[in-house]
Amino acid sequence: MEFTVSLKKNDEFKRVYKAGKAARNDCLAVFLLANGLEVNRLGISVSKKMGNAVLRNRQRRRIKEAYRLLETSLCRGYDIVIQPRVRITEEVPFLSIVAGLEGLFKKRGLTGGIVKG
Repeated sequence: MEFTVSLKKNDEFKRVYKAGKAARNDCLAVFLLANGLEVNRLGISVSKKMGNAVLRNRQRRRIKEAYRLLETSLCRGYDIVIQPRVRITEEVPFLSIVAGLEGLFKKRGLTGGIVKG
């Protein structure tokens, strides 16, 4: 990913949850917070309720790939945390994950430009 780095520390996730704006649909929840940088920072949080480690990592990979496809159309300068709300299995088509994520980003005004906040 060219314009994105990872959120890794628990404090960073907590800050986005507490101070950020949320958008949700049937499959995903997205939390956004302006970070003042020229890159986005992405964190993907998958609960243990979603299954064992293999299933959680598969969900994480599918979400990360969906984000990667949308990355060039997003504004930069945000901390983004994405959480699946339901178990995203092979039964959920990948394109519906991409469309859902794109819809949430549009809902929060994150598409189209550089540092919008």
